Parts: sequence; C-alpha cells; structure tokens
Amino acid sequence: MDAAPPRWTYSFSYYHYLRSALAQRTFYTYAQSGPSPLCNMRRRNRLYAEFRLLPSGETPDRRRPESERSALRERLGAARDQLTDLDPDILDAAVAHWLSAGSDPDQYVWIDTDDLLYGRGLRHKVNGQGTNANAIGRGYAPSQRADANRALCRLLLLWGDVKVIHPHDRDPFVEDGPALEVESASWSEAPLAYATGAGGDDIRKRHRFRLRPGPIFRRFPLFQRMYQPLAIHKYNYHQRWWEKRLGRYLSWQWRVNKSESEVPALTKSISSLLQATLLAPTDGRHGRREGAEVRSYGDREERKEERRSAGRRNKKPAPPARVRTRLEKALKQLSADDVIGRWSYGSGWDPSWSRKSNWADLWQRADVEIVPGSEVAAAYAEDPPDASDEPGGAARPTSSSAEESP
Repeated sequence: MDAAPPRWTYSFSYYHYLRSALAQRTFYTYAQSGPSPLCNMRRRNRLYAEFRLLPSGETPDRRRPESERSALRERLGAARDQLTDLDPDILDAAVAHWLSAGSDPDQYVWIDTDDLLYGRGLRHKVNGQGTNANAIGRGYAPSQRADANRALCRLLLLWGDVKVIHPHDRDPFVEDGPALEVESASWSEAPLAYATGAGGDDIRKRHRFRLRPGPIFRRFPLFQRMYQPLAIHKYNYHQRWWEKRLGRYLSWQWRVNKSESEVPALTKSISSLLQATLLAPTDGRHGRREGAEVRSYGDREERKEERRSAGRRNKKPAPPARVRTRLEKALKQLSADDVIGRWSYGSGWDPSWSRKSNWADLWQRADVEIVPGSEVAAAYAEDPPDASDEPGGAARPTSSSAEESP
C-alpha cells in the first residue's frame, strides 16, 4: 500500500444523494412502507429514486407476518441509527478502488479491510512482531477494522430503485437492486447481524473479499466520475463532519459545473451550504428548522412520519450565531487543507447586518464564492473525464448506457 489511494469516485446525482442520506441519516419508516427504512429522491413532485435498508437477498415487496415485521423493523432501525459519516467514506473508498481496477462494468475486484482504511488516508503501523496480518502490533488497530467492516455491512443493506434517468423522459426507467455486491466474505450472507453488533472477534479482523457496485450504479458509464481530495476522508467523522459534508458537496458541484478547460469558481447561497451539511437551514427568528432536504410528496401518513422522524433527529437546533461560526470555521479549515482555494462573501452580505434582528434570514440568502483548491484543478487538468460526459454531449440512456441523472 505504498501508492497513493485512488481518489476518483462516481459523480452522478443519485450517488451523491445516497451519500448525503447516509451521512444525514434521512431514512425513515412508516406503516405503508413495510419494516424497511427508506428515503426518496423527489423533484417537482416526481419520484426519481428510492433507497431502502433491507436484509441481504430480500426484496421490498416480500410479505411477512406481523411479529416478523416488528422484529425486522426494530433491527433495521438499529442499523439506521448507527449510520455516520464513516459510511459514505467507506462507500467512496470502495467505489474508487473498483473504478481504478479496470474498465469492465461487471467485474469483481479483490479488496480487503485495510484497503478501505488506506483509502481514507489513515496511516498503518509498520512495526510489530510476527507475520500474522491480524496482529495488534502491526497494520491497523482492530477497532479501526471493526468500524470499517461494520460500515461495509450497513452498506450491503442498501437497496436502490432508480425510476428516472433524464428529467425529460416520459417513460419510467426501472432498475433496482443492491448498492454494493460482495462475495467471499464471512459476513456477506448476514450483514444485518454484523451491522447491529454481532461478529465478535471476527468483525475486528482483516477480511479479503470480492466487491463491485450494484446494478443500479453499473448502468452509468464509468467516465461519470469526480475527483475528491484525500483531506476530506482524513477528517474525523465524529468531530469534523461539517468539513466532510461540505467537501463532498463542493467536490460534486465542481464536477457538475466543470467546463472543458477549467474548474470554475462556485457561487452558492448560505442556505444551500447548510442543506448540504445539516438536515435543513435554521430559522433565526424562531429557532426552528424549516423544511427538509428530502421532501416527501406521498400520502398524509408518510409526510407526517417524515416530519416526526426529522423532529427526533433535530430536537435542539443550534442558535444561528453558532451555526454561522461553525460554517465559517469549516470553510477556513477546507481552505487550509487545499480542498478549496479561497472563499468570500458576495455582495448580498454585509458584516454590519449581524446587528439586525433578522440577520439570520439575510445571511442565509447571501452568496459565497468558493474557488477550487490547486489539487482539484490539477487533477482535472491531468486526467479529465471523457468528453462525452460534458453537458449536452452525453448519449441518451439505452439498454447499455445512461446519461447523468438530473
């Protein structure tokens, strides 16, 4: 593991939406959806995709007795409650390793637990005695391997159902299946048990297995990829989750807005940055959280349960002044680590307005200009994605190819 870890991962919006749902834990349950937590990607009252947490080898439409449904709902809810920002990190590391291995969309690649940790930029010990790869004195710590293995088990519970590829398509596009497929692992047949605490010493060991993305992702061309700086993965997912989420969002936006010759500076509102980091922006006057990034347009019971679930996740919203301080601190840290070059407020914000009673509303509507870091600009200059991935240049989705989602 002397070579630099691969940094290119998927760039289409379904993949980024799934990463945000994992980090923000926006999976919810209600009676009509069955025992599995789900999250919907909707735009303009149209369902684009749906992701669920399901046991391995099962489908959403399977019928179960009420007692079994209750037990499964409780176990899947426990797995959902353990989702953290480590899960999208492990997903990015796995996909980046797979993309760097070749050009066959159906191939499996061999990968082990330490490859996932190395893909996050974690340094491993080189000292120690003996030749046992699972020894405590060398390699990664057992607790680090356990966290990575459990995160991968939670990812194996993901089931996706993509219904729309291009917003102008009239006919629905149907593709469903797991988000990741794993073979030759001791926990691949029962990931739910390992994700919720089982496994004992086995989950703390270094495992080697075969992996590939599921059918919902393999339908997209391999050139739809983006560069993500390693510094984003190095951040502690308990303490630096602001930097992680902002870094993922900005890396995706640079890829989406990239021209043929350069990566442009982004102009984003404070509200959009907060939605990429928090579940929803903060209402400064009343201390509420208005709306949700994942809005449901289903029946009344579904909307009610989604609001109730969002309320449980955000019982005590932070004061607006604290949110502003933390956001600016995250942007400064990203600039210091060369994830972004520089950032500055646009003409829509004056620091003297912070003395006004409605300053939080004015601040959320203000724009911020963010320039990409030198690492991102150099990566796209040296290894640009295929030209057919540029806006207006991709082919319409067929049985063997698919255009970047909206």
